[in-house]
Amino acid sequence: MANIIASYNANLFRPAVLRKVTQNTIDAIRELKKTLKFDAIAFRGSSGAALAFAVSSELGIHLIHVRKDSGHSPHPVEGCYSAKRYIILDDFIDTGKTISEIVSKIDIHYFYEGRAAPKLVGIVLYNAVSRYKPHYIRRLSGLEFGELVIVSHGRK
Repeated sequence: MANIIASYNANLFRPAVLRKVTQNTIDAIRELKKTLKFDAIAFRGSSGAALAFAVSSELGIHLIHVRKDSGHSPHPVEGCYSAKRYIILDDFIDTGKTISEIVSKIDIHYFYEGRAAPKLVGIVLYNAVSRYKPHYIRRLSGLEFGELVIVSHGRK
């Protein structure tokens, strides 16, 4: 077995675990799409990107990539510029700061592009535990959103 150096997402560096987490997330978003209308998935950082591209490819859903900083690109938001309703894909929520920053950057970007900002309608967490409840996340982030999906991977 390979030696892995990583923090909270160490299991995602194991191909078999990443495959399972990715497939479970694809299945969860496919189910969510049956009851919730959205045309894009927003993500930020490596934790979002780890699954976002695979989910997009499998389900044919456009992506909105929100950069943490301008680093390699002059664009703070890249990807789909015509989204009307989107979900956020992330690993877990701790303080709600990441979710708030994603929404804020999307809103600002669309404003400067002269477009109406899309609406956040849901959040999908693929590495969270069951203690997260929608009212807790709404309080942390200060945001209103529709659905919260915690993807299960058979962990306790």
